[in-house]
Amino acid sequence: MDPLTDIDAVEESTDSLTVNPNETRQPLVIGVTTAALAVSTIVTALRIYVRALKLRKWGWDDSVLVASYTRAMEMDRI
Repeated sequence: MDPLTDIDAVEESTDSLTVNPNETRQPLVIGVTTAALAVSTIVTALRIYVRALKLRKWGWDDSVLVASYTRAMEMDRI
């Protein structure tokens, strides 16, 4: 029988696509968000350390970075 016209095969394939309402992606979202925040925190802290303490050259882009990082942390708390 042709698999494209087999009704039973179509029904079986649509059954496998249904979403279980008890499954959630919350742990995945929390994990990815936490990892992204950790990386951004480390990168921001290292940049502030190098630009402010080592090079002693603080530019406008560093101020924008700190402001945007602060705003991102505020938005993540919500």
